[in-house]
Amino acid sequence: MKKIIIVSNTGWYLYNFRFKLIKELLKKYNVTLVFPFDGYSKPLKETGCEIVNWKLNRNSINPLLEIFSIIDLINIFLKIKPDMAHHFTIKACLYGTIAGRIVGLKKIFNAITGLGHVFLAKNTNAFIYRVFMVFIYRKVFNHKSSNLIFQNSEDRNFFQSLKIISKNKSFLIRGSGVDVNYYKREKEIKKIDLKKTIKIFFPSRIIKEKGIIELLEACESLIDDNVNLCLYVPSDLSFHNRSFLSKREIDKLKNKSWIKLLGQLSDLKPIYENSDIVILPSWREGLSMALLEASAMECSIITTNVPGCNDVVKHGESGLIVPPHDPVSIKLAILFLINNPVISEKFGKNARLSTIKKFNSEMVISQTMSLYEKF
Repeated sequence: MKKIIIVSNTGWYLYNFRFKLIKELLKKYNVTLVFPFDGYSKPLKETGCEIVNWKLNRNSINPLLEIFSIIDLINIFLKIKPDMAHHFTIKACLYGTIAGRIVGLKKIFNAITGLGHVFLAKNTNAFIYRVFMVFIYRKVFNHKSSNLIFQNSEDRNFFQSLKIISKNKSFLIRGSGVDVNYYKREKEIKKIDLKKTIKIFFPSRIIKEKGIIELLEACESLIDDNVNLCLYVPSDLSFHNRSFLSKREIDKLKNKSWIKLLGQLSDLKPIYENSDIVILPSWREGLSMALLEASAMECSIITTNVPGCNDVVKHGESGLIVPPHDPVSIKLAILFLINNPVISEKFGKNARLSTIKKFNSEMVISQTMSLYEKF
């Protein structure tokens, strides 16, 4: 059997987003998973894959530590001698491509799952860093052995316009897909009832790029207008991400009786099923898994008119689309859904039909496997 290495900056990502792909790959390949060992190491090993600990600090920008991580990955590649490598998350893509080129690997696939903080931030430091990173991306990715897989066409066009990758080396596979057989309702949808507390679910980490500040402002305004609501947020309140809220802002959240911080959850299905509205006012996504799961669960959805969100939800058909950075529009969209429960329910049903047709995991896995065999 041919050998394939799968590299990511966390086991959490591989388990939550690529587990079904890994299981399918095991039928045709000898699979090695490379990631910094974490709480998902055991279930990933139980798949039958070989797992290798990658010495990486995913939040580090220390040049010496980063060089050490690349050298460690080179040694792993030399030991495993794979026929191909597939990298997920940006550090894995960059360092994995460098390692693959050094050891002479001819088939390298890099999954670009989003542009990330450096391309979304607007401050001067981010601009300077962005110029530097574009230079690095060109040097690393624009190589005959490197193939880039994008989750939405705008990201692909953006990379091509910057001459980071050529057209014939870039491909579109829409996300990691969603298991529509698992993410389906076990009970009938309950129409939104204004006499009860409106349950709003924000299915994301608490970082600014996900639109949490705008959502909080919209909810605050609704509460001032005597709308009875509760906002559910799954988060481990980690401070590692550069765009995470400050400790003072987090403490302020904890003091709001209408906000329920659920902590990090391994399965969001029960929350989707018991929510009245799912809201993700993100600034940009690769292709939002949360929106795919919510769509498969027939949820009423509000999201933003940005790549990775408007690819999943169609305004007035499977949910409501609002401008990014706009709490007033979020508030108005919430009011529309709670005052029009029949339309809200229709949006949810349309969302599931669309997800089954366009984004089911079997389709995505088949596209990925076909791409491997193309080269």
